[in-house]
Amino acid sequence: MEPRLDAYKRVPGTLPAIRGLENLVRESGLEAPLLELVRIRASQMNGCAYCLDIHSKDARAAGETEQRLDPCGRCVGSVRVLNRPNSASLR
Repeated sequence: MEPRLDAYKRVPGTLPAIRGLENLVRESGLEAPLLELVRIRASQMNGCAYCLDIHSKDARAAGETEQRLDPCGRCVGSVRVLNRPNSASLR
């Protein structure tokens, strides 16, 4: 198995920038469940199943309901069914 790219070594300023962004987001005043929904969407856009799993669990722990989490999973699958222009608008 080929090792993954180590972005932190490739671009040394990456980790401080990510931490700075995370601090700003946490100070935004948005509710924790909503922030996790945003993270879930970003994970979908990045195609990262690991992050989707983590943020879904974090959203549940923060009090997000299954009713609001269910459409998040359907959104990814529905992109494959739609025609090309509509599919692109969801990405």
